[in-house]
Amino acid sequence: MSSGNRQRNTTRLPSLLQHGVGAYAHNGRIGPAQWPHHDLVVVTRGRAKFQTDNREFLCEGGDVLLVPPGFSFEGTAGKPGCVIWVQHFVNGQGRPALPVLPVVWHRAATADWPCTLMAEIHRRKSRPQGEAACLPHLLILLLMALQENAALVQPAPDLALANIRAVTDWLRQQPHPLPSLDVVAARAGWSASHLRAEFRRCHGFSLGYHARMLRLREAARLLCQSNLPIKEIAIRVGYGDVVAFHRAFTNLHGETPARHRSKAPRVI
Repeated sequence: MSSGNRQRNTTRLPSLLQHGVGAYAHNGRIGPAQWPHHDLVVVTRGRAKFQTDNREFLCEGGDVLLVPPGFSFEGTAGKPGCVIWVQHFVNGQGRPALPVLPVVWHRAATADWPCTLMAEIHRRKSRPQGEAACLPHLLILLLMALQENAALVQPAPDLALANIRAVTDWLRQQPHPLPSLDVVAARAGWSASHLRAEFRRCHGFSLGYHARMLRLREAARLLCQSNLPIKEIAIRVGYGDVVAFHRAFTNLHGETPARHRSKAPRVI
């Protein structure tokens, strides 16, 4: 290939900012953060629950999450904890364009390549150019390949995704206790089984999990902003069994409802 052809086919790659690895124990907090650049997050071990603004993602080892600029970002490590690799970068003029909403690619990476690549970048970063400079660009090329493959798999607009997002937004605005599955399915215009399947496909986690998170967040708010007894709060968010509420709340927040109330600032 001539030098002229090489010049015409060259794509200016995104600029890398910094990168790092974080290990988190069970229920360890990841973030919160909000950056003016892209975040590429790879779960290399274990699992984690991430929230980007109003969207939630459950990621396991090998899952890749891309958070566009301006989105709030935080997460919680699941059992038995997790290791994540985060790379920040500013998008260049490469094609295809990077998504404007958070997106997750499930099992898109093995459990080893991100840490291996990161170690190589650190080991060779003192070298002026050449192979050291190629390694960060390799990461971006892998990301672009994922995005290009996703575009080939789903070339048409995903109308089901738009419907799921509308239903998710509607559900978030409903008073507690939340509507039943049949009511939510009727809102979507689908059967309950079809709603469950489409919700998991679009979000990567179940509708039941999402509803549980909404209920427990409302419970945490009521614990901090009211003097209601814990039993009444459990009933208000849809838990008829206080023991089940106590267990679910503790698993999510890493502390009991009473402990959460005693530690949190009171706004009543």
